Amino acid sequence: MGKGLLSGYPDGTFKPENPMTRAEFATVLCRYLGMETTGTNSFSDAQDHWAAGAIGALADAAIVTGYPDGTFKPDNKLTRAEAVTMINRAIKMSLGDTAVTFNPTDIGGHWAEQEILAATNVDMTPYKR
Repeated sequence: MGKGLLSGYPDGTFKPENPMTRAEFATVLCRYLGMETTGTNSFSDAQDHWAAGAIGALADAAIVTGYPDGTFKPDNKLTRAEAVTMINRAIKMSLGDTAVTFNPTDIGGHWAEQEILAATNVDMTPYKR
C-alpha cells in the first residue's frame, strides 16, 4: 500500500516534468510528516488556497515562515534553497550535525546559506567570516 504522498492533478495527470510549487511541496511534506492539515494560516495570499491547511500546519510547526511581506507565494516554483530549508526544519537538522563532504562555492551570503551547508554536510570552518 502506498503512502499517498503524491496525488497528481484533478484531471488525472501527474505532470512529471513540471517544477513543484511551494504549495505542492508543503502538501507533500505535511503528508510525509503525518501532520493534520488544520493549521492556522496567517499568510495573506494563502488563506483561501487549496493547500491552506498544509501551509498553516507547517507554519504552526515553524517549518515554513513565508516572506517578510507576510505572504507565502504558494504558486511560486520551489527553489532548492526553500526545499532544503523546509526539510532541515522538518527533520531538525542543524549546522552542528555536519561533516565535510564537498566545497560549495556559490552560496556565500545566500539567505539559506546555513541551511544548505547543514543539508550538504559541509564543515563551516573554512567559511567563517
